[in-house]
Amino acid sequence: LSRLRRDVNVLYWPVSIPSHSLDASQQRLTMLQCQEWTFQETFAACNATLSLASAALAYETCLTIVAESRNLVAGLWPVLNFADYCQQTLNLDTTPARTLCNNGIYFGWHGDNCQARCVFGEPGTTPDGTPVCECF
Repeated sequence: LSRLRRDVNVLYWPVSIPSHSLDASQQRLTMLQCQEWTFQETFAACNATLSLASAALAYETCLTIVAESRNLVAGLWPVLNFADYCQQTLNLDTTPARTLCNNGIYFGWHGDNCQARCVFGEPGTTPDGTPVCECF
């Protein structure tokens, strides 16, 4: 994981990806956020086992989507896709993206620590704040 993190340059926007007029501070924020999402510790097994190209593609697609949409949260979608690919390929019990549940896109996990799964229904909480899934 540490080798992969060093391979990602967050100082300069990749010349192969149009910045769509993002200024330097927006570019840096985007690079840092996409790097944090793609190379977080929960993805360690993915990044160690799968090709570096898979993680790099998720990272670069994150940059592209944010630049095109000018919406940082939209960049999470390719990271979630990478997590799904990783979970299926490595036969993991849960998605490595689980810890990203509070980043603006609901994808089945919720709660302060992303501890509750809600597949059929809507996420909710009990009066004491415990996350639950409220069935339809």
